[in-house]
Amino acid sequence: MSVKTFSDLLSKVNDVWRYCTCDWLRLAIDDNTQNRTRWKTAPLWEMLQQISFLEGNYTGVTREVNKARIPSDKILYQNGIIGYMTSFAAREGLDVVDKEALIKCWEEAQNHIKRETRGKDREYLNTKINLKKVKYNKVLSKIVGHITHLNENTQQ
Repeated sequence: MSVKTFSDLLSKVNDVWRYCTCDWLRLAIDDNTQNRTRWKTAPLWEMLQQISFLEGNYTGVTREVNKARIPSDKILYQNGIIGYMTSFAAREGLDVVDKEALIKCWEEAQNHIKRETRGKDREYLNTKINLKKVKYNKVLSKIVGHITHLNENTQQ
């Protein structure tokens, strides 16, 4: 279950409160040990955890997580590429971001990476791409697709 509307929140407010005060955030008392997870929860916090709202019902709210973790178009284009391109254009004194500006920026970026990696720019970029494939769970989906393809071929 998830909370997407105010009505959802009203019906699940106790679950949200429990999640926030028990799982997500905790006020603990420092007992001079290295491992903070072993610190005792503050008595005031324990009292706050017991608060219940409205009828006090618990319906079970789970946190939904997008396992793909793929950046949205807004993050990738608007916040990422467009942000970098407008910064580049301003730095270079350009008035527009067009194909020529993109090519100039790309060439300068390539030269910069070549200098920084001492000519190992391809290895650097391949490493970055592969790390992001793992981050976005693209490696696993590719493996699953390959296994599915192999299974289909062996069944024929």
